[in-house]
Amino acid sequence: MSYTLVNSRGNMPRDLSNPLRCEHLYRVLLALEEPRTLSELWEAANVSTGIYYNTIEKNLLALGLIKYEEKGRSTLVSLTDKGKKLLELMKEIGFEKLTQIR
Repeated sequence: MSYTLVNSRGNMPRDLSNPLRCEHLYRVLLALEEPRTLSELWEAANVSTGIYYNTIEKNLLALGLIKYEEKGRSTLVSLTDKGKKLLELMKEIGFEKLTQIR
């Protein structure tokens, strides 16, 4: 999936331009090393439901990094193979250290 620039000035789409959103994505991916319910995920990743639904979820789904499964009355979120590979790569390059720089 590719993104096009919003205008001729070369601005990135708003949902990809904020470095804090990248950190939120990383925290969610890290929290999903094992499948979790939505409430467990929000707590483990320390992200609000608004941030999750408005920016993080749509990007993760569009990129095919997470999947939802029903288990009883709960909805489980887990990483796809693609998501696991991305998380391993981010750990390998030390993404956590990069987020501490700001």
